[in-house]
Amino acid sequence: MALQVVIEEKNNASFKRYKYFNWTPGDHTIHLLDFDLKPVVAYWLGGGYVRSTNPDNPQEILNKKIRLENPQNFRNIRGYRPAQRRYIFRVYDKTVAKICPECGLDTKVEIGQTYPSVCSFCKKGDLTRVSAAPINDVRIVNCTVALVEQLILVDKTTLDENGNQVGIENLDLQLFIVGRGTNRQTVVKPGNICPIPISFDLEPLNVDNSIFLVSDSEMNDLIRGISLRDILLARSSKGAIEEITESLNTEEDVVKKKIDELFS
Repeated sequence: MALQVVIEEKNNASFKRYKYFNWTPGDHTIHLLDFDLKPVVAYWLGGGYVRSTNPDNPQEILNKKIRLENPQNFRNIRGYRPAQRRYIFRVYDKTVAKICPECGLDTKVEIGQTYPSVCSFCKKGDLTRVSAAPINDVRIVNCTVALVEQLILVDKTTLDENGNQVGIENLDLQLFIVGRGTNRQTVVKPGNICPIPISFDLEPLNVDNSIFLVSDSEMNDLIRGISLRDILLARSSKGAIEEITESLNTEEDVVKKKIDELFS
């Protein structure tokens, strides 16, 4: 089973709750569960990733305006946010962690550090009574093409003792993460050869359901500085608030700096 990466856009509506991979600096062990990887075009706005079905959405119009007015340094102009290709896929996370008894999110320990006594995310769960153990559960990874390119390389270059391609579906993967947020660097290396570690078939993953679809008016509000949380409150969707809280806490380390102001 070869790893397939498609460069295309897809558009669907609804949102489904997922638990996201926690990018704590340190060593992680995962096993890839999805092999047909397709990108979602998204924008970082209001403290999270959002998408639009309109190619001439307000952010793209603003981007064009900024490029015309500042052709030499448009990337440094406040408000310029280029669309990003985000790859979203499931992994089986084998990393050792402590699961919070309050919010259910996993706290991983950094190299050279000890586990905090209280959950890093909800700030309520007592972790002193929780034993560290492999997560052994499905997580969603939201990443850039740079990490996907490393997956492709591992898939193509990992050979068995006879010189045959092992196939990434038969490999654990070791992630070595340094730094946080925009300074985060991740190196992917092949781990142990083993089969997919779950005995049931997963339904096909609709990657569009993992990033919020917003209207043009909502995108305008986000551009003006309204938080994504407030946009979801305006939709009167308590479930969506819980989902974006989990997504922001675990998908992007940079968001940790914003949690207090967004969710206090």
